[in-house]
Amino acid sequence: MKLLSFPDTISSLLGGLFRLAVTVQPGRPIASAGAIAVYVFDDGTTAAGCVCDLPLAGYLSGAMMMVPALSVVEAVDSGELTEDLADGLRECLNVMAQIFNSPGGRHVTISQIYVIPAVCPDEVVQDLIKLPRKVHFDVQIAGYGSGAMSLLT
Repeated sequence: MKLLSFPDTISSLLGGLFRLAVTVQPGRPIASAGAIAVYVFDDGTTAAGCVCDLPLAGYLSGAMMMVPALSVVEAVDSGELTEDLADGLRECLNVMAQIFNSPGGRHVTISQIYVIPAVCPDEVVQDLIKLPRKVHFDVQIAGYGSGAMSLLT
């Protein structure tokens, strides 16, 4: 897998998807995951992971589904996303599989998404921890807010 310029790639992809300004800057590791997406190669081995804190999980979903920001904040404040917001997040993280694919590289697709309160199985967590590269971002979505994202490749 060719490692791309993740901040620019994420900003461009999400900005185009949402038709909103998206700013991606270096950030810190996530203290508490709100959602975990697992991406795999065609042979089923773990290729990458995307971890979002709960605020960003909500903002990604809200922007994807054009849900008013206040509704997203209320869901985040409750400690979990509504089923509709979780569905929007799944769609957004599915589209993000594009950032892990490059011409001539191994094909990567989304395998599973865990949105709290769902628990990510220990064996999946261990597979993600073994991935050698971990990069952390602060993602700001215009009209919604900012949150943390970590990519593991």
